[in-house]
Amino acid sequence: MTENKLHDTTTNEPIKMTKLEEIEAIKEYLSGYKLSRDLLELEKYEREFLRSRAFASERPGDLSMARARMFEIRNFILNLPNSNEKMLLYLHYIDCEPIERCADALDISRSSAFRLKRKALSMALKYRKKPPTSKFALIREFA
Repeated sequence: MTENKLHDTTTNEPIKMTKLEEIEAIKEYLSGYKLSRDLLELEKYEREFLRSRAFASERPGDLSMARARMFEIRNFILNLPNSNEKMLLYLHYIDCEPIERCADALDISRSSAFRLKRKALSMALKYRKKPPTSKFALIREFA
């Protein structure tokens, strides 16, 4: 069982995680793009159709944080080396395409796409040294 050291977002102390836990952490980090996008779409819907600014006025920093998080995740993927793995991560996490459509776009089978996703997450983990949410956890503590 491979173990790498990451840092706790609150105490900044090293923590040990198994490879499977690290893969789940990077999946959660990358999924943050869609969550942030959904938050911005909800705010836009409320503003346009409900004529409400209640959500934006309740937590004005949330929308800025969502935009910053999207920017960080997108840049992380774009800075990976060019490969099919990078393309799959971009299509799946940024464009929010299901794996089946990613497979069609990359002209590979569905099962190959799932194998490529596993490989892509391992590659992303290799390039991601710090804990996925460290910057945002620190910002939230001081907000």
